[in-house]
Parts: sequence; structure tokens; C-alpha cells
Amino acid sequence: MSNAVRIVPLGGVGEVGRNMMAIEYEEQMLLVDCGLMFPQNDMFGIDVVLPDMRYVWANQERLRGIVITHGHEDHMGALPYLLRGLDIPVPIFATPLTAGLIAMRAREHRVSSRVQLDVIESGMRRQVGPFDIEFIHVAHSIPDTVALAIRTPAGLLLHTGEYKLDMTPYSGAPTDLQRFAQLGHEGVLLLMADSTNADKPGRTPSERLVSETLDRIFAQASGRILVSTFASNLMRAAQVIETARRYGRRVGVAGRSMENNIRLAIEMGYLPIEADELLPADEFESAPDHEVCILCTGTQGEPMSALVRMARGEYPHLTIRPGDTVVLSAHTIPGNEELVNRTINHLFRLGARVLHPPLWSVHVSGHAARDEMRIMLDTVRPRFFMPIQGEYRHLALHADLAREMGIHDDRIILVESGTPVHVWAEGWATAPAVGGDLLFADGRRVDEVHVTLLRDRLRLARGGFVVVVVSVDETRNAVVGEPSIVSHGLLRREEHERLRELLQNALRDLTFDEADDDIETVIRQVVRQHIRQLTARKPLVYPVIVPA
Repeated sequence: MSNAVRIVPLGGVGEVGRNMMAIEYEEQMLLVDCGLMFPQNDMFGIDVVLPDMRYVWANQERLRGIVITHGHEDHMGALPYLLRGLDIPVPIFATPLTAGLIAMRAREHRVSSRVQLDVIESGMRRQVGPFDIEFIHVAHSIPDTVALAIRTPAGLLLHTGEYKLDMTPYSGAPTDLQRFAQLGHEGVLLLMADSTNADKPGRTPSERLVSETLDRIFAQASGRILVSTFASNLMRAAQVIETARRYGRRVGVAGRSMENNIRLAIEMGYLPIEADELLPADEFESAPDHEVCILCTGTQGEPMSALVRMARGEYPHLTIRPGDTVVLSAHTIPGNEELVNRTINHLFRLGARVLHPPLWSVHVSGHAARDEMRIMLDTVRPRFFMPIQGEYRHLALHADLAREMGIHDDRIILVESGTPVHVWAEGWATAPAVGGDLLFADGRRVDEVHVTLLRDRLRLARGGFVVVVVSVDETRNAVVGEPSIVSHGLLRREEHERLRELLQNALRDLTFDEADDDIETVIRQVVRQHIRQLTARKPLVYPVIVPA
């Protein structure tokens, strides 16, 4: 295992989101990406889910630099949390738009003083400790996305970032496949490649398809047009703005994150519009309908997003009405189907025309599908292959594809977040897990929230809670007097009175065996039993013991 490079995936391998990877040679570390993941529906009270950055904090004296491949939240959104835990300054390498987004997030989180940006362009190289990093242009759904060729004393590593082989991208150049071929001829020790669409056959459609569909929609619509997309999908925003201007519509922006991103992209010259051309919010209702186009957040049914508030009639600057056309320009993330469908139903009830995938080609993925993955594997022809970025099924399917392309089993590295891998010229080996756990931003706290805490929050949401205050005569080990009962989220008024009667009868003169019985446990069991009989539910029960 001499002259080995160590790969430590700390998030994003075996899951979608929170992408972060440590690459180590001897005692020096390079970090690739630092993204977040949004909480699942049952993660009550959790703001965002982070990669397991505790490994980086514990080894920060070895950290030489951080490289961010592009400006999506799942690749750069966790940087402010990481920086708060670092005691030493670390350079962050990013392309211009990505750097601008990082700086904006740092200001929002009040960590700007900790940010040391080194702005790079595709084709540039940087020497960071033992790592010679080359930045390679790839096509994705946000401008300035790069793949990484990382030369180390152990060999050449190739990290694709997120890419697609779109030969007719909406803006910018196609993925620089020629450079990937040159690197393949140079000899790639390890290819780490995006697996997100490993279950999608063929090729991912071009962004030009969305442009053509938007053109048809704008040509047909006589009322207002609202287009909802991810706040970070600036490529889609540019398409909407260009189409709107072609049809004589002014563009307004709804949603704080969308507005911040749009204004930054305008300042940096990435969008075909000037800031003073945007339609102000106080003119959304007064401007002629056929001259209005609104870009907004809310594709995933997020409760506080602009589109969802419009659908509920709670958005202060715009009321959905018959004649409006609403375009959902994004795929629905698994787990969000109920929220999205609820929003669509609300919009239809208000008289809007709602256009969404798959009925309308208003969204295409920014990730390579299987045929493009084949091309990448055939172009690079690595000695070893490690699928990254995707759920485990995506990694496994990508590994199957590599086998079809002639890469032998013993050269395919299939691991998940938290499992380090040592790679050298003759082979590879895993090492004991070092992290990869879910880390939560929970209010002001960043920690591994204990599973019991999440379970209690889930039970509170599903069953409510009951507090029972009882007086206990410690000389007789018996309940005395009438117990006091408080419940929330459990019972209707008449049920509450019935439960009060049942528990008062059950607890009155209840006695305990001093040696064997825990008073709180006995009271909790009695209360749960009667609540289950009355409601068939299982709330959290909190006995409060007061000495008589």
C-alpha cells in the first residue's frame, strides 16, 4: 500500500445531496465540495442536513484547500457551517459564479471574514500541497461548472463533478470531452463519476428542448406566466428571461433565495437583463397580464416558498386567477410528491393552467444518463473506477455499467459515505469507517441529533402529548387527591373530559411496591393503556410527581 492516495467520502456517496469528499496524500488533505441536503419530511425541527464535517474539523491542521465544483446548494451550501468550525484560514478554489454564490452565502451566515476565495477559470491549474489540480469545463444546469483532474504522487485522479454531454447547451460550451480523452491517454488511476442518473437509459435531453417548449408556451399564453424552478438553476432562469423579452413580457422575481441569486447573476453578467429592468413586486398585479412573467421558487411544494404561498392565497404581491399559466420547471424530488401535488391541486382550483413534467418538456436533468456514462468510461478508461453522487442503487447500476465496459470487478470500488479507500497503482483497499453520519443544523446547534430526539418529535407530530400531574404520599406510596391532566394535539374537548374521568378513577388511591415499582413508569403505563383504549393512539406521556 505504499504511495497510496486516500479517498474519504464524507457525504453524497450512497445518497443524493450533502456532497463532500476528502482526498489525502500522506499527511495533507484536499476537500472537494461541501454541500447540504434538505431534511426529509419526518425530520421535524431540522433546518438542513450536513456532511460529517467533524472529520475535517478534527484534522484541520492537514487541510490545504477546498475546491467547489459548482454553485448548487448540495455542493457548496454547507461551507458556512464548515468554516465556523475551522480555526485556521483555508483557501477556497471556485469559478467566478460559484465564488460569487459562496461570498453571498457567507454574508448571509456572517462568516465572510473566514472566506479566502481563489477565483479560477476552466483550463487553469493550481498546486495545493501535493495536489496539482486542473479545472475542466463541463456542461450542467448552472454556469461555471467544472470537473477536476487531480495529479498526485500516487497517480492521476479524475472527479467528474456533475455533468452531462449536451452537445447543444443553452449557453456556454459543451463538456470538454476532448480534454477527458487526453487525460485518459495520460493514464487515469481513479475515475470518480456522477451516478445520479444511472437508472436513466439513453442520453439526457438537451437544454434546447426546454427552450423550444418555453417558446410554445409563451406564444400561446394570453395571461400572466409564472415559472417556478430551483433558485440555483440560473440556466433555466436565463432561458425564461430571454423568452419573456422576446414576447414583450417583463420579468419579476418572487422568493428571497431566487431574488438574491438572480441579482447576483445579473451583476456578474450571467443573465440577459439589467437589474432595473426587473418588474417590481408592487407591479405584479397592476401590470397588464400579457406583459407579465414571474420567476419564483416552490417547485417542491415548500410551505414557505413563493409559489405555495400564492397557491394558498397568502402571497402579498400576487393573487392567482383564471387565465394564469403556471410552469413547474423541475422534477419532483422523491418524498416531495404529496406537497407538490397539493400545490398543483390548489393552483387548478384557482383557475390556473398548470404545466409540469412529464406532460410538458419544461425540465431536463443536468446529469448524464447511461449512454453518456458509457462514453465517459470509454473515453477515460481508468485503472480503477469509483461511482459517486447518488443513492446506493445508482452506484450499483453505475458499477454494472463499468463491468459492461470491460472494467473488472476488482477494479470497481463500491463504497458509501464514511468508508475511506486507499488506492495505489496495483490495487485498492478500504479502511475502518471515519465518519459519514448525518449531521444536522438544528436551530443554532450543529450536531449529530440523537435518533431518540427525532423519534420524540415524530411521535409529538403524530400523537401529541399528555402531562399528568399527581400527588404521591411517600409514607403510603400511594396517589392521593385528583390528578391534573394537560394534553395537546391528541383529543377533542369531549374526549379530554372522558379521559380525565377515566384517569382520575384509575389513578385514585393507586399504590406502589416501594422495592419493585418505579412510580413514574407505573403512572405512564396506566395513562398509555387508557389513552390507547379511548383513542387507539400513542402520545408521549410525561408524569410529574409532586410530594403530598
